[in-house]
Amino acid sequence: METDTARNHGGDAPSADPEREAQLLEEIQALRPEGVPQWVRDLRPENPGGLASVVGKWPGDETDEEVAAALQELS
Repeated sequence: METDTARNHGGDAPSADPEREAQLLEEIQALRPEGVPQWVRDLRPENPGGLASVVGKWPGDETDEEVAAALQELS
């Protein structure tokens, strides 16, 4: 039975060449940049504490009563 690869090449599929495959892999890997690009490093958050750094903190100086009253007005 003829395989797709054999049909596409007009005959038997070529045998794998491990040395050539290794060489091509090295060439491909050489094209990849080394390390993390600067623009990716720049995406790091200013506050690495994440959500834990803001939970339980109110960003304003309003009292709990003032916030409750403002929320009551909105509802």
